[in-house]
Amino acid sequence: MMLRKPVLLIIAARAAADCSRHTHCGSCLSSDQDGCFWCYDNGGSCKRVEQSLSPFGACSASGISLDAMTCECRPDVYTSCEWCAKASHPSCVWMSANATGSVSYSIATPLGTTRGELPPFRLAQGRCWAGSGFGPAGTTANTTLRLGEWAVSAAVSVVPSEWYWAQCSVQEGWMALLVALPSLLLAAALARCCCLAKRRRAHGAALLVHAVPVEPVPPPVPVVHPQGPRNA
Repeated sequence: MMLRKPVLLIIAARAAADCSRHTHCGSCLSSDQDGCFWCYDNGGSCKRVEQSLSPFGACSASGISLDAMTCECRPDVYTSCEWCAKASHPSCVWMSANATGSVSYSIATPLGTTRGELPPFRLAQGRCWAGSGFGPAGTTANTTLRLGEWAVSAAVSVVPSEWYWAQCSVQEGWMALLVALPSLLLAAALARCCCLAKRRRAHGAALLVHAVPVEPVPPPVPVVHPQGPRNA
């Protein structure tokens, strides 16, 4: 169902939230009552979702962020892999440019619901993202921004092309594997030692069983039955 222009004007008039007071991504997205989202375009700013057929206004699809998790690694400060993917930032990964993504949304009002989606996008620049040695976290976000009786539900999904953790030379999960390799080898060696010790104990027990002397069994004693006198 498409919303008519007079209805959109009424919706916009009732949307009184002021998101511009939030100057940081984290405070912007944690204020769930405000109907705010973070737009990375032009240096980043907190914007109020618009009650229209274009709820995110002029913000590009690649610049929309709805999840406060995406703010934990301060992507507005750590703007390069060298600054983001450090051993001192173990909960952050650098997501390289050309990651693909999509944004879909629905606008629900007392008069009905309309749905839409933005064109698929690619990140023109890399971004510092929350994650670990096993990959970025929170690459899919589903959020409902409520303003009075109206609600804008949106879903943002990002698929990384490549990412780096703790350094910028070895991509994706190989670095985590290299870090974990010594522990894996040690665990394998301990498991092998335990297995060998168990086999040795079993072998020693078997030798003891065979070494126990067996007492000879005495022959049976013949039973002599007495014979009575013979008849002449």
